[in-house]
Amino acid sequence: MTNATTTNAIDIASAIKSFNTSLGNGKKAATYLCKIVEWTINGVDTDSTKLSGIIDKAEREGDTNAARAIRSIVGSIWTSAKASKSKDKRSTVLKLGNEVDGDALARLIEAQGKGLSLRDTLVKHVKGDTDKAPVELPKWAASQIKRMEKEGFSRAALIAALQGVSETEVSF
Repeated sequence: MTNATTTNAIDIASAIKSFNTSLGNGKKAATYLCKIVEWTINGVDTDSTKLSGIIDKAEREGDTNAARAIRSIVGSIWTSAKASKSKDKRSTVLKLGNEVDGDALARLIEAQGKGLSLRDTLVKHVKGDTDKAPVELPKWAASQIKRMEKEGFSRAALIAALQGVSETEVSF
């Protein structure tokens, strides 16, 4: 084993340990996940057991949102990736395949640089779903009227309240 290989193995082990201890801090966990993904892609450690291990750790800690986020991110980066449970149902088995979506990887690195947390926002960013849907004002108004009517307010009262709001009370 060369010095570079030993150093990389230590770095990977350190990143995995740091990931496991930072599961409560989504930003730190995202940073270590990014490192582990980059090492796997760059051939430093092409074994998927590191990634499946951190999914399992998140599940054992009861952080199902983090486990789901990691699976989604892995699935976005490795387009042919498959995740399943082992025969004993204790661990996750990942089959990554060879197809890597470079754009998804770039979005992961960019999101980690922005300090996004290991939650839905990061997953959406990696998948490229960052565009917000436009607000459909008539649809929104109809839902507000329906909601206010359930609360006992009339349509006229809601309209009067909206018209009574001065521009100084609303700031953007």
